[in-house]
Amino acid sequence: MSEGIRVDPDQLDQAASAIRDTADNADDLASYAKDSDPDVWAWGLPATFLAAPFYIGLVDMLHQQFSGVRQTIEGFADMVEECGADARENDDGTAEVFLDLEGELEGEYSDE
Repeated sequence: MSEGIRVDPDQLDQAASAIRDTADNADDLASYAKDSDPDVWAWGLPATFLAAPFYIGLVDMLHQQFSGVRQTIEGFADMVEECGADARENDDGTAEVFLDLEGELEGEYSDE
């Protein structure tokens, strides 16, 4: 028999915090990539006219991708936190149902 899926809301909160902490690393990586861009003229005149347009286009796309990484990481951390909150809420709701059932079995009826 399967044990099913077990969810610990506190562990989900810890995971969300750990995920959110990586956003600073993503910012550092984006900053490093931006600082690493060479001056276009560092390649010399022929390479500047032949390769630079392609290189600059690719690098711009890379920097655009880096700019959204922090938002993506924080959004994922928010979703994990929401899962923890939902699990906690469901556990509380299930506990309340069983407490009501226990009361009903003992002859105590709630008005809800």
